[in-house]
Amino acid sequence: MIENKKYLYWSIAILLVIIILNLPFPHALPLAEAILVNLNIPLRFLGGFHYVGIFSLILVIVSLFLLSNSLKEYKGRFVLIGFVVMMGGPIFLVSIFQQTVATGIYAVSYDRQASNCNFTMIDDETLVGSCKLPFVNYSRKPVEFTVEFYDRFRFENAPPMLTLMNHHGLHEITLSGKQRKTVYLETEIDISTLENHIWGGTANGVNIILKSGKSRREL
Repeated sequence: MIENKKYLYWSIAILLVIIILNLPFPHALPLAEAILVNLNIPLRFLGGFHYVGIFSLILVIVSLFLLSNSLKEYKGRFVLIGFVVMMGGPIFLVSIFQQTVATGIYAVSYDRQASNCNFTMIDDETLVGSCKLPFVNYSRKPVEFTVEFYDRFRFENAPPMLTLMNHHGLHEITLSGKQRKTVYLETEIDISTLENHIWGGTANGVNIILKSGKSRREL
């Protein structure tokens, strides 16, 4: 069944590299992108080409090519299995880690896709922001942390939106052991002192930063 063991070993090694580079942990960004950001290296070049994306694609092609050429039969099946493992492996490993080994805020899962914030004017000088944030604490111990909102993508001269939720400081949250909880936060913002501000709106996929002691996660 195996025609070339060397090709097979190289294929598996590259597959593991792909999974590690694309681990969305401890931040929302894949591990490789988070490292580049910390090193102040741009994620894109020449008008939009994505370093990590292009490099990962090359690795995927090489890994699947080596896998296919390492086998005598069932090539298509194993190539498909390899592709599925590459795509789902990072999220699966993070989930297993959080449910078994992780502690503190590293055991907290945040469903960003199900989160949202709504902003409404209640008078000429007051804007009210209301946010829904779904969390799961996989640890058996209670976890205490603060939540800071931030605008990841913002056009130049555009008024802040999510960061307005930090108007009165960071939000303190406590999750019991093994608790699944949707947290609702509300903040009144005095816009009379703001030169440039929104008049209302809705934001889905809310970006937040969890902080606990020296630990920090951008989600």
